[in-house]
Amino acid sequence: MNTTNIKTRTTAALMSFLLISSSLLSGCSSSDSSSENSDGENIFHVVTYANITDENFADTLTKNLTENTVSLIQSQPKAVINVENVLMGDSSSDPTTAMGGVLKLSTMIIDKEIDILITSHDQLKLNADQDGFISLDELYTQEELDSMGVETLSFENSSGESGVYAVDLSGSEELKAALNEENVGAGIIVNTPDTELAKDIFTTLIEMYSSTEEQ
Repeated sequence: MNTTNIKTRTTAALMSFLLISSSLLSGCSSSDSSSENSDGENIFHVVTYANITDENFADTLTKNLTENTVSLIQSQPKAVINVENVLMGDSSSDPTTAMGGVLKLSTMIIDKEIDILITSHDQLKLNADQDGFISLDELYTQEELDSMGVETLSFENSSGESGVYAVDLSGSEELKAALNEENVGAGIIVNTPDTELAKDIFTTLIEMYSSTEEQ
């Protein structure tokens, strides 16, 4: 049997296990709120999980989300957005980097250091399958989603029940180029402490990258 195939399948299995573990433990962190900086500001975490090469993308996304989310200035304590990329790597050509990325992502979910995750459809599905996302049906009406012109992504959770857990942002050439992925989307992590703020920032993200804005 080809040792390369064995290595690839083993890496994939371990990556899946780590994400499963992170989802099972996502509600077990001792912290009940997002992290705060030295000024007492509430840090809202937006994380991209991809092989991003544009070092300015995080700063640009932070600036755009901050300028276009009105409720940020009304939140108490004051909320600031932090955008960070976790390097996904390639499980076939560089399994060590890929494993490191999964471990970091899992740890951040457990420690409540991710509120919104932007990544490939495959990774969104994996996280939704393990109950990692809030169902968007709990935050939005279908009319609201339709009015923003965004396609929703339905996945099965760990109980085999189908639900809307993410949105498809693949219509944005800018976002696809930044993440080096053809199929990209986003979801709200289940243990985000402020769902209303998460909804507002998520809505801004959709409005920035929905396909209708680029047509």
